[in-house]
Amino acid sequence: MEFIETNPQPKFQYPWQEKEFTEKKEKLQNGTHEKDGVLYWNESGNVVPPWTFKEAGYEVPEKHQKAYDEDVEKSITAYKKQQKNTPPSEEVLAEMRAAFGPGETVVDVLSGKEYHL
Repeated sequence: MEFIETNPQPKFQYPWQEKEFTEKKEKLQNGTHEKDGVLYWNESGNVVPPWTFKEAGYEVPEKHQKAYDEDVEKSITAYKKQQKNTPPSEEVLAEMRAAFGPGETVVDVLSGKEYHL
């Protein structure tokens, strides 16, 4: 994949910023593989998130953005299906009560499921 640089030599205020920028750029170039114009992480096989391109100073290819959006939708659909008939464990309910307080309603923003504590 040809990387299109949007900001090839940014100005860094602190030395750690340049180091982080260089590391992200190297990871994107060396820690990924391409298939049909889309980059995947070598370690996990997941589609590389678009912000990774931006953090490394590259433009996000349109085809890649579309593939990432489709991958996220697929993941959310699978999560909703898995959560549909799965009640939270007592441990999870206890954690929610501790965080939000008894009597509160917590909503899973992905599934829309409401939990009354």
